Amino acid sequence: MLKSGLTIKNILVFACACILTVCSFSSSHAAGEIGVIDNGKVLEQYPASQEAQKKIVDARDKLQKTFAGLSAELEKSLQDKNLSEAQKLQKRKDAQDKFEVEKKKVDELVSSLRTDLEGKIIKAINEEAKAQGLQAVIAKNVMFYGGKDITDAVLKRLK
Repeated sequence: MLKSGLTIKNILVFACACILTVCSFSSSHAAGEIGVIDNGKVLEQYPASQEAQKKIVDARDKLQKTFAGLSAELEKSLQDKNLSEAQKLQKRKDAQDKFEVEKKKVDELVSSLRTDLEGKIIKAINEEAKAQGLQAVIAKNVMFYGGKDITDAVLKRLK
């Protein structure tokens, strides 16, 4: 299976880390309440993240099948005694180029899905933080103590 460090969980953790503050800090406000959000719960219960994960898995499976097909085809070509070394080298380059094109499509799909999910999640967090008058929202796993959990309210906005 192809390895990629980009997972939906990593995306959400990154998004939450990027938006530690979702409301403007104002010097006229005293220390306001801080919200927390459970990244894992959002990922598990937000249908769009599950759909995105399935699309990514399907695309990577297809890419792996493409790789296997190209590898088999290349292996067959390399064993062809009628082909010159230059022709074999060209076959190898062609197979690599085809794979790179397909890999780029998968990478673009992952990026597009990530951007879409991040946007929706950030929007829901911002809306809920403003509705509850929160000064900031951080990931629950980095909050040692306190904070108002807005996970369920954010999930409700996302559904």
